[in-house]
Amino acid sequence: MEKFYFGKYKYTDSAVHNFHPLPKFVIIIVSIIVTGLTVSLLNLILIFTLFCILMVISRIKTRQIYSILKPFRFLLLFTFFVQLFFNDKGFNFNEPSYFTAVSTTGQFFLMIAFSALFTATTRPLDIIKILNLILKPLKILKVDTQNIAASGIIALRFIPLLFEEADKIKTAQILRNDTTKRGIKRLLDIEAFIIPLFLRVMYFSEQIAITLQFRGNWETICKLSKTKFSEILITLLYILILAGIYCV
Repeated sequence: MEKFYFGKYKYTDSAVHNFHPLPKFVIIIVSIIVTGLTVSLLNLILIFTLFCILMVISRIKTRQIYSILKPFRFLLLFTFFVQLFFNDKGFNFNEPSYFTAVSTTGQFFLMIAFSALFTATTRPLDIIKILNLILKPLKILKVDTQNIAASGIIALRFIPLLFEEADKIKTAQILRNDTTKRGIKRLLDIEAFIIPLFLRVMYFSEQIAITLQFRGNWETICKLSKTKFSEILITLLYILILAGIYCV
């Protein structure tokens, strides 16, 4: 987990990290949409250049980029080979479509990269605030959007906590020199691993439930701060640049 950066937020004093989450979300969504609609290899190269600029501004290291893409390498390879030998007429080994394979794989690559950039430079709470804003129209249908947002906040805090507790139990087993079982057998050991983890989960669940009883200001918690005029201008300029790239 320490080397896995997809969705792992780590604050850095950069313009991308300090940018307002809502216009940043708009920038990422528009980038993904334009990437999906683009079929020209030149346009993909230009969009990739924009992504590299954002990466440099956000001060994210190269090893983080590799760690972000590493879990998706088999998907990218599978996409490349499928597009290489399959076309509208079916399987065609004699006439591989190199252009289609490269462009489609490039689209998937950029979509994953833009998504990872957003989650890596945006606080989890800010993502929940955006989710709460998107779900607000559902209040017309009497959907309790605050409960959905609260569930998101709990999940974002609870899931990493679960991994931390599992790692602590594994470390405790190693310190006790418990080497009778290894790998998946150790993880499936009910007495040594599953029961202690279950008890820790129940403990933290109880603490969260007690906290929620005294928390009634979810609307204030999930409220986004005001967007600066300069940030709106930068967002509009970025969208114009993407539109220009798409029309090239």
